[in-house]
Amino acid sequence: MSAADLDAIDRIRSLLAAYMGAYPELMAKADEKGGQWSYLASDENHQVVRKLQLRNLIVPVTGDFAGTKAINSIAEYLKSRNVKTSVFYVSNVEGGLREQKWQQFYTNLSLLPFDSHGVIVRFQGRFVPVVCSAQALLEEFKNKTRNGFDPSC
Repeated sequence: MSAADLDAIDRIRSLLAAYMGAYPELMAKADEKGGQWSYLASDENHQVVRKLQLRNLIVPVTGDFAGTKAINSIAEYLKSRNVKTSVFYVSNVEGGLREQKWQQFYTNLSLLPFDSHGVIVRFQGRFVPVVCSAQALLEEFKNKTRNGFDPSC
């Protein structure tokens, strides 16, 4: 990476830390109802994530989710191995996408081979996770009843 790339990453990290707090603070945050969702909030949460990681069932992805490679490559890989997606975590990615990018993002998500109970985990507000049926969410997009970012399912 170039020095300019490293500087840009450092600026973004600083902005995120100022907005969300340091990592330990973020892991200790509670939602409006007092619930703690972090994998570090309890030993039980940590063990669930740890067991999934040990079985290689959590795959971190970085890239442009509204681009032509990140999600598309995952979809191809899973389909070639006849593997279904049960959970796909998109955080708050779609909230910052403009119309054309937003549409491509949903087109990309629709390529993933979700199982019949597959879910997409999104965020509503700062720290409130929303678990949506992948099938229902993607059907709304396909049927054009979802016309823009809506943080609800």
